[in-house]
Amino acid sequence: MPLPSLVASMPPLIGKFLVAITVRLAAIADFDFVAQDGYLPSAVVRRKIDAQEVLIAHANQEPLGYARFEYIWSRVPYLTLVWVVPDHRRGGVGRALLSFLESYLQRLGYAALWSSSTATETEPQEWHLRMGFTPAGRLEGLNANGLTEVFFRKPLTGRHQ
Repeated sequence: MPLPSLVASMPPLIGKFLVAITVRLAAIADFDFVAQDGYLPSAVVRRKIDAQEVLIAHANQEPLGYARFEYIWSRVPYLTLVWVVPDHRRGGVGRALLSFLESYLQRLGYAALWSSSTATETEPQEWHLRMGFTPAGRLEGLNANGLTEVFFRKPLTGRHQ
């Protein structure tokens, strides 16, 4: 279900570089930017854009970062990736993407957002904690190279999911 009014209702956030950060659902015109990490085949990125599972952050029409998410078991929102242009990292872009996603999911009736990172990736784990996620468990050997995945959960409302 499209929520076009959500874009207009989200006030721009000001990052450390004093630029107004605006976040919206990605469109197919954003494909090259939101597919640049190379984690997913092109067809999957296109499907996720069509399914409204990709967000893009920009300032003055310049793309600054993007986030992808999905629904585990078709009902549990899961943040799969936050990517920010290197020159804009630690400037509020990731926080703006997360804030938009939280509002978007709340309007759809979801109570929590899940995410994860590989156990050896300390920077993403610290980001999750700074953003209000709490550790929610580990899966040993989940990744192809046998590394553990650490899961995080962030409540979106007073309800529990």
